[in-house]
Amino acid sequence: MENLNLSDNQIGSGQNSSQAAVCSALSSMTFPSMRELLLRQCFLSHGEIGGIADCMARGGMMQLEVLDLEHNKCVLPFLGRLGRALRKDVVPRLRTVNLTDARALAGAADKEGMRIFLEALGAPDCPPQLRVPCILIKKSELRDAEVRALGAGKYPSLPGLRLCLESQAAVFLREVVRAAEVPKFEDLELFVEGGEEVLNPTWELLGDVLQARRFGFLRRLKISGRHVNEDLVSSESRRAFFSGLSVTRLPMLRNLYIAHVLLSDTDLTLFAEAVREGNLSGLHALSLCGLHTGTNSLLGFGRVGMEALMSAVVQSAEGLPHLRDLSFAHTYAGTKAAEVGGSFVAALGSGNFRSLEVVDLGWLGCALDQNGVGHLAAAVRNNAFPPKLTGRCISFSISWELSEDAPNIDGLITAIAESEHGLPACIESLDFSGARFSVDALVTLASSGGGGAGGRLSGLNLLRLCGCNVDGGMFKRLGEVFSVHPCPKLERLILWHNRISAKGVSAFFDALTPQSLPQLRYLGLGFQELHPRPAQKTKFRNSVRTVWQAAREAGKVRGLVGMPDCL
Repeated sequence: MENLNLSDNQIGSGQNSSQAAVCSALSSMTFPSMRELLLRQCFLSHGEIGGIADCMARGGMMQLEVLDLEHNKCVLPFLGRLGRALRKDVVPRLRTVNLTDARALAGAADKEGMRIFLEALGAPDCPPQLRVPCILIKKSELRDAEVRALGAGKYPSLPGLRLCLESQAAVFLREVVRAAEVPKFEDLELFVEGGEEVLNPTWELLGDVLQARRFGFLRRLKISGRHVNEDLVSSESRRAFFSGLSVTRLPMLRNLYIAHVLLSDTDLTLFAEAVREGNLSGLHALSLCGLHTGTNSLLGFGRVGMEALMSAVVQSAEGLPHLRDLSFAHTYAGTKAAEVGGSFVAALGSGNFRSLEVVDLGWLGCALDQNGVGHLAAAVRNNAFPPKLTGRCISFSISWELSEDAPNIDGLITAIAESEHGLPACIESLDFSGARFSVDALVTLASSGGGGAGGRLSGLNLLRLCGCNVDGGMFKRLGEVFSVHPCPKLERLILWHNRISAKGVSAFFDALTPQSLPQLRYLGLGFQELHPRPAQKTKFRNSVRTVWQAAREAGKVRGLVGMPDCL
């Protein structure tokens, strides 16, 4: 037998006995002709991997060239036994040992096993052609001398590293800078977690590595704060990192994740420059998350940084063309000033976010002023949103209080009517409280046909039109819109502080069909200006109850179990 491929078969000890017997045989028998042993995702335990290693160590697989243990996610140590088998007298032809995700990230540390394994790779009797494409190294598994050796690239058999470090991150990065030659890594994933005593030197040394242009092999970078004392954080150190991003291209970088760190507008402005230069064009996932200090408590960058980043995306030659996942959770990215939303929408519609699939702007969503509404209308009319951005993920709101300067959304309503697909399905929430719109705009929308699957408003989960000067006639027209364009996902419709009469509510329900609002759970009609006195409110509430009950009997709004809120 020269090739044995058992990948994706559950032969580990936790599986049934007949399959487990296969694994037992691999550790106890001799396979003198075996060249490839492929055991990817077989649920092997540390003992079973160790048994295979023991078979190799006693010369039972002298012709072995490839051992694939990828994705077994073993939680207990096995590296020591495997390291003792990496000798050219027992596996002289061995050229690949694939340990990618062979160890579970949450599993036990293996300091002694890692020492034995690395010593084997550096020993004279290591098989000369051996390569271990990627290995996970956890915090506290290495001595500083071993970390320095890794940073200097002194293990040529290890072209790929997945390093999870705390204080030793500084040791590794310092050696990358000091090394006589650029380390010949092909793939590096670096995860750093800690307080300010860890993050301050890490930021600064990351900047040094970038300035030295020695991070071309970086594929994934994750920096996460833990119990950070912001009074002791060095903004200068962080600035060194973000400045370094703008001076060197990182063609292999796919994931950049920074969390539980108080990033500033200055940081984001420097990061924007790197985007403008095209240095991060290979990113697939970008997460710049702030501190979450309690319920609805946000800290971090806001308008200035967000505008700088979105402008860089628009102005750069290609923006972030491969970015699929974008998160600004626990920051003020979408708020603090209404114009932020406009720059974000302009970037979405620029074509430079064309692969985007998921966006997280935090629970506050994205605020718009009149200019931002115009950008949104243009993007909707031209069907310019990223084509893969289809899941419910974006909330837009008007941040202005009711005033003479309240934004007008007629252009957006008309754009929804005139566009090929209507409102993009990724927009789950519209809060246009305080805005103005006309009956004519609603008539235009109700008169338009077609739209995407499910209608022109198919993705909406929440529509809030409080304080928009809506009267009974406009509410009737809104019902006609829902009749023509059903909202299969709309659960909350809120129109507080308007001028809607009981007759208008009746006309709204009359216009609906059973398909219009099948998931509606809440209808807010409280605080109508036409009913300021208690007796008027009671009469209005009784009238609404009557028409609501009649609508349910007619098969409409079946999800609206409780009567509309008429406080």
